[in-house]
Amino acid sequence: MNSTTYKISVEGLNLHHVLAFFEKQKIPVTNLVREGDHRLVLSLKKADFVKFKKSNLYRAYKVEILSKSGPEKLVRALCKNIGLVVGIVFVLSMTINLTSHVYAIKIIDPSHICQNQENCIFLPENQAKILHFLEENGVKKGMSFGSVPPSRDIEKLLMKNFDGISGASLERRGVNLYLTIKEAELPAPSIDLVASRNGIVVSLEVVSGKPNVKIGDIVLMGDTLVEPDGDAPVTATVVIRTFYHEITIYNEEQITYRPTGRVATKRSFKFDLFGISEKEPQSPYKLYKSQVKTNYVFYNLFLPLVTKTTTFYELEEVQEIVPYAEVEKSLKGELEAKTRQTLSPLAEEKNVTFAEYKEGSRVRLDCYIEAYLTEKK
Repeated sequence: MNSTTYKISVEGLNLHHVLAFFEKQKIPVTNLVREGDHRLVLSLKKADFVKFKKSNLYRAYKVEILSKSGPEKLVRALCKNIGLVVGIVFVLSMTINLTSHVYAIKIIDPSHICQNQENCIFLPENQAKILHFLEENGVKKGMSFGSVPPSRDIEKLLMKNFDGISGASLERRGVNLYLTIKEAELPAPSIDLVASRNGIVVSLEVVSGKPNVKIGDIVLMGDTLVEPDGDAPVTATVVIRTFYHEITIYNEEQITYRPTGRVATKRSFKFDLFGISEKEPQSPYKLYKSQVKTNYVFYNLFLPLVTKTTTFYELEEVQEIVPYAEVEKSLKGELEAKTRQTLSPLAEEKNVTFAEYKEGSRVRLDCYIEAYLTEKK
């Protein structure tokens, strides 16, 4: 506040003593006006006014501050109108915040005629699947427009995961994202009964159609089991004995990490509405785990200044030998559950077997689930 200037009036007798004081103390005076024999009007810096106020001479005169100019005046004006200032800042910041985030994602539904029937990508349930898939991949309502992936990346992602999409583009319009989709022409459903896995035929029941296999035949995935015979559609049930298989590799030389007891704490801030933040703190340790705590300085959220405390815990690498026999039961349980997840809903589980292969400290564990798979049309 040293640049603040006070305009004051000094009233009393022998005003030449006041001027002599300013001259002796080397206090610069500006805008000096003498109004009659008993009143002076002048301007001086705040620090000089404070020096004058502390002197014995000050008490001998009537001194009045007429006005103030500079930073102090501005601060006082802001404090006097704090409600208005906070309101303007709040409205402005909320406007910026709302317009910088995605309000909604909408799929453009053009008038089209396709032959994909229930697989049409524009059916409400299929659109819901697309929006859910985008949300799982970080493209969702409320995200910052600055973090929206490029349209080309979205197109590649959708084409890879949805057969009914042959092209897509993402466009911002106001606070919304619009997804334009080019629908692919899906191949017509097969009229044949086709094997979905490798296996051996154990049961065959044909109501209509021409069987291409018999009980005991080995079939490969994609082989035609039954094909139409004339105009009648295929109606048949074929049961295939097949195996579902998963593997895992276990190393008896296990590396774990444990705390050394050394801890370092670093603090940073973020001004939430405008995205202003300090650079992320770096750990002083090579191996570590971290814990982050975030707090709002202002609970009313008018000025959402966020402080973040990051605590780094140093870790050290420890190598130990954990024999396979000690974890065999848990490994087999996890692998069996993983293999069972791959079973078709039409498969009936029959038997579970394991195979082990050890080389050095590594053990390969294979899980086989024998199942009867029903192929039906």
